[in-house]
Amino acid sequence: MKHILPKCILFAIIALAIELFGFNFRTFESLTFSPAQRWTLTDAAGAKLPMGSCLTGDENGEAVFVIENIGQTAGNLYLDLEGPSSDGFFAIKIKARDEGNNQYYSLPETAVSAVREADKYIRLNLSGKAKSLRVTVKTEAGEELIIKNVDINRIRPLDLSPVRIAATFFIIVVLWGLRPGAPVYAIKYNPKDAFQTGLLICLMAAFLGGCIGISQGDPRYCDPPWAHHYQYHQLAVSLTEGHFYLDIEPSEDLMAMENPYDNNQRDADQVEFQWDTAYFNGKYYSYFGILPVFVYYLPYYLITGQAFPTYVGILINVAFIIAGAYFLLRSLARKYFPNTSLGVFILCQCMFILGCGTLLIVNPPTFYNMPGSMALALTLWGLYFWLRAAKNPRIHPGFLSLGALLMALVAASRPQMLVGSFLIIPIFWGHIKSALSGKQFRTFVLNFVQAALPYMIVAALVMYYNFARFGSPFDFGANYNLTTNDMTHRGFHLDRLPFGIFAYLFQTPSLIGHFPFMSSVSLQNTYQGMTIAETMYGGFFWFNCGAMALVFLGNVKRELKEKKLWLLSILSAVMAVIVVCADVELAGILQRYGSDFGLFFILPAVICILALGEKATNGDGQKIYQKALYLSFIWTAGINFVWLLAK
Repeated sequence: MKHILPKCILFAIIALAIELFGFNFRTFESLTFSPAQRWTLTDAAGAKLPMGSCLTGDENGEAVFVIENIGQTAGNLYLDLEGPSSDGFFAIKIKARDEGNNQYYSLPETAVSAVREADKYIRLNLSGKAKSLRVTVKTEAGEELIIKNVDINRIRPLDLSPVRIAATFFIIVVLWGLRPGAPVYAIKYNPKDAFQTGLLICLMAAFLGGCIGISQGDPRYCDPPWAHHYQYHQLAVSLTEGHFYLDIEPSEDLMAMENPYDNNQRDADQVEFQWDTAYFNGKYYSYFGILPVFVYYLPYYLITGQAFPTYVGILINVAFIIAGAYFLLRSLARKYFPNTSLGVFILCQCMFILGCGTLLIVNPPTFYNMPGSMALALTLWGLYFWLRAAKNPRIHPGFLSLGALLMALVAASRPQMLVGSFLIIPIFWGHIKSALSGKQFRTFVLNFVQAALPYMIVAALVMYYNFARFGSPFDFGANYNLTTNDMTHRGFHLDRLPFGIFAYLFQTPSLIGHFPFMSSVSLQNTYQGMTIAETMYGGFFWFNCGAMALVFLGNVKRELKEKKLWLLSILSAVMAVIVVCADVELAGILQRYGSDFGLFFILPAVICILALGEKATNGDGQKIYQKALYLSFIWTAGINFVWLLAK
């Protein structure tokens, strides 16, 4: 402890220095700017504007003003504006005249905050003395923009952030504490050790705290302005009234359409409809899994009469995801990799949580992520209880049934993730082989019934729910959604798969040389049909470097076969590919769907990493192993952080 405290003090000083001289560099830079002389503020026509003037957005949603007669070097531009803004920011386009350019030339588009004082400054790098600046603000047509204040060469105030200081300190501690060769790699991971458990609980709490902070980044998702984001609440209300359809009356124009699922025709006919709900036989339904309604929305509505806040439910799901990931990895390490070091376990834990798609779920905490996050939590805990059940030669019936119930409930939340249920085969393969050879066959039959019964009950309920809505026990209703394309005629086309698989797994991120350092990628392709795609930033393996350990599965095949983990690893990876293909064919290419298949890639990858760690017994092997694992973690954490900035 006496060696740790001085280092922590040093790291705190470094974090403060980074905050003061790094994040607040522009403050000290602005002290060197010459005070602004007199200049003139005018509108686009040349009429003078006093501070506090109002401009009206033109037909293009733009408001223009000009700063004339500057006559000095302009280091920064301060804009304090009020009016309609996008996500709290105004998009700004500046044209400048200076000593090197008598005619206006365009500067790159930027943005200023409508609220945050520190983000109302634009750093200028003109050619010599500035003559004039023509500023175009993106607003809304016919809406007023108030110019509260404009200034040049204004001294920027310090913007000290305790959260940023704490985050910087935490990052420094993590980077130092987990560096290759650190003492933490000499400590064997012991799940029963109170200090280690406390350390890992703090790590999980930090993850959850970060997820909570990220989820608050866009206030629109805390109080959504979109009607279709409340369909779970509407379904809860419908259930209290004894029916499954939503209490929304379809328009007569929609009901009169020959094909109501044709979005282009709906737009052409100006048909009023409820976005992204299932329309079937003159009624609106929610085609998303019903389980979250029973867990959150219905009880909350019965108690309060209000709509349950979706983002709260998603954060609860994420808490269970983080805890489930910890207990699942803990169970694997304890049973199969008892020589794992604490350092390796921590790095694997971090990459495992990220690989499951946790950040995709909370950024943003949209209604669409509710069923998927619940299914992911159920799958993690289901696998954990199955591993607990298979821990001893005799299967634990309670853990077996509980795991089966959780895995079966996935069907009522996110059916794609039901593929995780097939992992019951490799987990209990030893018991299955024993039963097939005639040993303890009666016990096996009893265990089979205990595992199958929850599936049968859940399947019966889900099939009834489907039949009552759409006339078929196997129809979940996704084909009837009213969005951008007609899913009833989407069909299955193999030509979709190559580009879809590439986009989901291997598409390189688009890194740029300025903040936020990443932009969305191009999804242009040669598929001669309709491609459903939303903004993507890169493939799964680029954002989860640790998952690339899958290429080394062959190197530890013998070790994994001895531990009876080879079949589990291969089957999990195969299930991941199946889910990717299903998402491409059934839905399209969407970044958030990474949480559908991420678990099934990162699980065998982490198993491979742990096996490689046990295999690297000599000193040089351990050094290479620790460096590779550390760099994988740095890359994964770093690129996900940049993605958060870009998103």
